[in-house]
Amino acid sequence: MAQDPFKTDQVQIAPGTTGTRLIKADSAGRMVFQDIDATAGATLRQIAAVAVDGLYVVGPSGVGAAYTSVKAAVDAARSARLAATWTGPVLVLVFPGTYYETAPVVVDFDDVTIQGLGKATVALTGTDDDVIVVKAYSSGGVDLRPWWTKIAGLRISCDSVSGKACVHVQGGDVSGSPSEVGKKAVILDDLAYVTSGTGVAVFAESANHIRIVGGTAKKCAGSTAQFVVDTCASLNVLGLGDFAWCQLSYDSGHDQPVEMPMDWWFRASSLGYVSVTNVLVTFLGCNGGTLAVAGTSGGAVVIGSRNDVITAAGSVAVSTFGSFGTVVPGDATVELSLPNYSGEATLPDGETDLEVEFGFVRSDSYDVNIVMVDPPYVPWGVIAKTPTAFTVRFSDTHTSPRLVRWSTVRAF
Repeated sequence: MAQDPFKTDQVQIAPGTTGTRLIKADSAGRMVFQDIDATAGATLRQIAAVAVDGLYVVGPSGVGAAYTSVKAAVDAARSARLAATWTGPVLVLVFPGTYYETAPVVVDFDDVTIQGLGKATVALTGTDDDVIVVKAYSSGGVDLRPWWTKIAGLRISCDSVSGKACVHVQGGDVSGSPSEVGKKAVILDDLAYVTSGTGVAVFAESANHIRIVGGTAKKCAGSTAQFVVDTCASLNVLGLGDFAWCQLSYDSGHDQPVEMPMDWWFRASSLGYVSVTNVLVTFLGCNGGTLAVAGTSGGAVVIGSRNDVITAAGSVAVSTFGSFGTVVPGDATVELSLPNYSGEATLPDGETDLEVEFGFVRSDSYDVNIVMVDPPYVPWGVIAKTPTAFTVRFSDTHTSPRLVRWSTVRAF
């Protein structure tokens, strides 16, 4: 028959042998194990090498974990942060199992790590929404900003009909200030993304620094670009397997991240060393920045860019449309396709020199072509060329304004 539990403050093991072996509780109620190898005692947290006190353990129903959903653990940690009962780093440990959340897991405060252990899957059930959202918190005059967030070791599944994401990094304006989401970094480490319908793996907008390390997108079957990064300060991708589609965009009309300097609107680097099928880049109103694409199996299509530098390495084809910038091939295998940039200008009567200003910065390594619309047609030549303008000299003057069409093409 069942017996009543034995209650005691501590248990001493083998008291007749040398040294002390105890099982007891510390002042916070945590189990402490003490023996000759740990004379001061060690908690389960220390044995598991957990370095923070803000620990929240998630496990399947029935195993005895404090939380049975990732959302419940993150919500509890936020409540502790708002109540100022815990202001240090937060670690959410997710043990093996499948967690069907009924609403998005929202990380809207700073210094949070969600770490999966083993085969841990997070998905939504009964709703078409983002699975994990990183964004700022603002309520009742209280603002919290997730400067640093790390999500690691999880399998995240998104089955969406409205373009939702496995991970949505949502920047934007909070209390009238620029977006500080990801000011230190949003790190997506060793995640397995699973999508279907119009679901995407990662969608980041108006945030600061996004870093994707390892993981796989092999199970992404969504019908759109799987990695969409719009108006963020930087993107770094390293070692992500089956990187199917990446769309990088910048729009000066969107909310701006606080870490984006005026002359470095967008930077995407280390897209290489991964299997990338294609990269689509659209920069609207961009003042400058760099884009590097390396080691891909596809190529990059750059639209409307005013980048400073586009670097391609490996077997990469880069095509630009309506873009102004310097394209640097990384090696001899690179194929570059660049259009002419053109416009019209009028040479005043009695003048021989015509200066054309680009209004944007580019390398001075380009060729100029002039088509004279108004006769007579006379020889001409380029007498000056800078990254922002060129000057053409005609062989004689004319008694009325002369319309010319100009075009340039990148020269290597």
